[in-house]
Amino acid sequence: MLKGRKILITGLTGRLGGAVAKALAHDNELCGLARYSGAGQKEYWEAAGVRTIVGDYGRGDLAAVPDDCEYVVHIAANCEPNSHEEGMIDNAEGVGRLMYHCRKAKAFLHTSTVGVYAHKDDPEALYSEDDPVGGGSLGHYTGTKLAGEGAARAFSAVFNIPTIICRMAVQYGNFQLAELPTDQSRLSPIHLQYARFEHGGMPAMYLADILAGRPVVLREGVSTGCALINNEDIVRFIEPLLNAAAVPAPTVNWCGDVNVSQIEMVKYLAELAGVEPKWEIVKHGGFPSFNVDPTKRRSITGPCQVHWKDGLKRMYEGLHATA
Repeated sequence: MLKGRKILITGLTGRLGGAVAKALAHDNELCGLARYSGAGQKEYWEAAGVRTIVGDYGRGDLAAVPDDCEYVVHIAANCEPNSHEEGMIDNAEGVGRLMYHCRKAKAFLHTSTVGVYAHKDDPEALYSEDDPVGGGSLGHYTGTKLAGEGAARAFSAVFNIPTIICRMAVQYGNFQLAELPTDQSRLSPIHLQYARFEHGGMPAMYLADILAGRPVVLREGVSTGCALINNEDIVRFIEPLLNAAAVPAPTVNWCGDVNVSQIEMVKYLAELAGVEPKWEIVKHGGFPSFNVDPTKRRSITGPCQVHWKDGLKRMYEGLHATA
């Protein structure tokens, strides 16, 4: 785990970035760049020990961002851009703007997505870092995230910034309140909701359907495998991934060790809940996912320490603890 470092993180108001920020804030000088547009977000993270910086990397609003951070962990993204132009600004141009501003950094971690892979006809095929890309499974998002990878590679090469591109698979965390700072005098009830950023991710969305008696929607004719990775392993892998940053920038699947079908995952969650799951097979919609090859990531980080069943069980138990 990184300690005593000056780190810039983006995306800390989201699920993944929040989990990473929570873990890094205690032992590092953590600078959090975000728009902080939600009520209470800025106050919550300041109370948690983060130096909050209001800005917009996609539009070049970086004046308040220090240019002497040792490491940059770039997690923020526009996951649902309304247009190609909006997606390119946030997910591609913004990468270059941020890297140029932080070009003195020892290492830059850029978060991408396994959604950039081109579809394979075999639903059981593994997707590795050298496979063809160009997937459009999530509309403007995946295309502009691929453009972001190109921007990261280009700015890494031009400005000699050691960089690593990490393609995120299916991330999830626990249903629990984040540990609150000792001094809670500045936190109102509305601020406390931002402690719930570890709300489980895609598995938790399926769990919500199961508990409500709604059918779980699966897309017909595509892979339903997913290399689930728990927040604890994600955080554990930050330091070795930064250590592997280089010029030219390597690409690695940020994924779990085991690929689990969505059907198997849903059946296990339903078993924990003591109910029978319902299904709906559709031609469009659902959560597209991929069987991802973890070999390269394991060579950098070592194995995961959270087995997917243990992680999902903790997620389920945490839901009841906070209900």
